[in-house]
Amino acid sequence: MGKSLINTMKELADIWEKDEFVKYWSEFNKVPFAIYNEEQVCIIGHDTLPDTFTCIDDYIYIGEITDDFKGNTAIDFHGKKIAIVGLHYMGNISIQRLYSIVLHESFHVFQSKGDMDYMCGDPLGILDYKFQVDNLFYRALERSNLDNAVNSSEKKDLFLYLDQFIQYRNNRIKSLEEAALHFEMGLETMEGTAAYLEIKALMKCSGKDLNAVLKTYEGTMKFTDKTLKNFRGDCYITGAYMGLILDRLDKDWTEKYNKYEKSPYIYDFMIEVYNLYKEEENNTRYDYSLNEDSELRGFIVEEIDKQERRKEKLFEEFKNGHEIKVSIKHNMRLCGYDPMNIDEIGNEILHKNFICVDIDGEKHCIFKPVIMEYENDRYNISKITLKVDKEPEDEDGFYIIEGLGKFAADMVEIIKR
Repeated sequence: MGKSLINTMKELADIWEKDEFVKYWSEFNKVPFAIYNEEQVCIIGHDTLPDTFTCIDDYIYIGEITDDFKGNTAIDFHGKKIAIVGLHYMGNISIQRLYSIVLHESFHVFQSKGDMDYMCGDPLGILDYKFQVDNLFYRALERSNLDNAVNSSEKKDLFLYLDQFIQYRNNRIKSLEEAALHFEMGLETMEGTAAYLEIKALMKCSGKDLNAVLKTYEGTMKFTDKTLKNFRGDCYITGAYMGLILDRLDKDWTEKYNKYEKSPYIYDFMIEVYNLYKEEENNTRYDYSLNEDSELRGFIVEEIDKQERRKEKLFEEFKNGHEIKVSIKHNMRLCGYDPMNIDEIGNEILHKNFICVDIDGEKHCIFKPVIMEYENDRYNISKITLKVDKEPEDEDGFYIIEGLGKFAADMVEIIKR
C-alpha cells in the first residue's frame, strides 16, 4: 500500500470512528482490531495491552510483532478478542477494501461471543471433501443460479433463479456425506456472513452500489481453473450471496437470524424466509429440469485431474529440490496453520504458508512451507520436514534448528541433494 503502518492505521481509524456496525448487522458493535506487517503491529480499541506497546495517538498502540499474529483472523490477545489483518498478505489494495476486510475479521469476534457461534467443523475437513464430478457439476449450476438471482432486477427473475438454485442444492445435498455437508454449509454460514459484512462495508465506505462492489468478486461464482484451488473461499462467497438475497426478502433478517435456532446453517434460514416471502407474494414456485451441460462437465473432469497433478508436483518439488532440508521425528501437536493453503497426499500434509506445532509443551511457528506426517490423527504429528538456509551442526549430540530449538541427534535427519 506504500504507507507506513501507523499512517494506514490512522486512515482506518478515521473510517472506523464514524462507522456504525449495528447498521450492518443487528447487535454488532465495534471490537478491537490490529493491522500488522512482518515487524510491527498496530492496535486500536484495546485497553489492557502490556507495557511493550507504545501509545501513539489516544487509543492507537504500536508494538513488535509476535507469533500471535498469523493470517487474517480473530485471536485472543492480552485479555481481549481482537480482529487481525496482515498487510503483507494484501498486495496493493485501497484503504476502503482493507477496511472491509477488517470488518470481516471483526465479525468473527462478534460470532465468537456466542451471538452467532456456528462452527463449521474441523478446517482440515477440506482434505476429506470428495471432489466428485456430479457434486461439482451441480454445485456449479446452483452457484450460477444464485449469481443470477443476486444480479436480477425483476422480482419474477429473482423467484425463477432462486427456485432453481434451491432445487439444484436440495438435489445435490442428498448425495453428500454428513461431514462434507457440514463443512460446506458451515463455511457458508460462518465465513459467508462475514464476507457479506465485507461487501456491505465496502459499499458504505467506498460509496459504490452493489453492482460495482460485486465486480471485486467477479468470476468467483463460476467454475474456473481456480475453483478447486480456492474451494474454501468459494464457500464464503456463496454464503455472502445468500445474505444479499436475504436483504431483498426481509430488511430485518439479521435480527431474526441472531435468534434462529432451528438449524445452524444460513441456507436453511434463507429457505424459511423465502418460503414465507413467496406466500405473502402469492407466487408460484418454478420447476426446473436438470441441465446436462456436457462442456462444463468435461471441463470439471479435466480440472479434477489437473488438481491431482498439481498436488503431486508441489510435493515432488518440495522433496526433490536442491535446498538443505531438516526432518524432525518426534511426537508433536499441530496447533496452528493456514487452512487456505494446505494439500494432502497419503499421510503427508504440505502447509504452504505456515505451521505452528507444540513440541514438548513449547509452541513453535514456522513461516515457510513444511511437510508434516501423521499416522491416524492429523493433529498428532510424527515428523516435520522444512527447508533451512544452512546445515545445522552437531553439538555434543544435539542439533540447534533455527526457530525450533535443540533436538537430540537421533531425532534429526539432514537431507541434502
